[in-house]
Amino acid sequence: MNLRFNPFLLIVIITFFLVNCKKGCTDPNAANYDPDAKKDNGTCYNFTLPTNLNYSVTVDSGTKKVDVVATSIGANGYSFVFYELLDSSNVQFSSLNTASHTYSDFGQHKIAIRAHLTANVYIEETYFIYVPENTDTTISNAGYITPLLYPNYTLVWNDEFNDTLLNSNWIQEIGNGCPNLCGWGNNELQFYKAENTSLENGFLTITAKEESFSGSNYTSSRIKTQGIQSFTYGRIDIRAKLPYSQG
Repeated sequence: MNLRFNPFLLIVIITFFLVNCKKGCTDPNAANYDPDAKKDNGTCYNFTLPTNLNYSVTVDSGTKKVDVVATSIGANGYSFVFYELLDSSNVQFSSLNTASHTYSDFGQHKIAIRAHLTANVYIEETYFIYVPENTDTTISNAGYITPLLYPNYTLVWNDEFNDTLLNSNWIQEIGNGCPNLCGWGNNELQFYKAENTSLENGFLTITAKEESFSGSNYTSSRIKTQGIQSFTYGRIDIRAKLPYSQG
């Protein structure tokens, strides 16, 4: 009778035995319950999550700024995730319960509001907001003034845009500059149209629009006095306002 010792079989048996004796928390009610653990190692622990998470959200349609105030019971801190479309990179952590974010565009956006027990343990509420486009076209006359008289200067030309159409001092350029100067020499993406210029109540308004037109995704207006009004020395005053936006 021959007896043979097989070390490979012994290693397999020992390994199988060790794997099947995994230790961990075996209490299914514990926070760190391990369903694969076969033997309890005394590490089980429990915690109480924050409760009663409530919040209020206010939106300023003019600036696209959103303010959030959150309250809860038992939270040690808060975090707020402001989603820009599919981008969730804007996360604000705070020991306080407030956060603000200015969106880059109008429309529907998602906010995740979290009340934390620890950095990785929290409850969460999701809120969808709609940032409406500001349709108020009222133009404020507040701001800097441009007087018609300055000491030691003589006024040679001015335009207060009190008509309903541009006068003969202005040239309106149409198109995208092609074929001679595509993009107007500055890689401009818009197509210039006369309709995007309007005069009303003493204001000249140039409106940029996101719209498909003649191969371009944007339209605007381009006006100039080149060849009609020109100055070598002196002072030129311009009063102008731009919308609050990213650009």
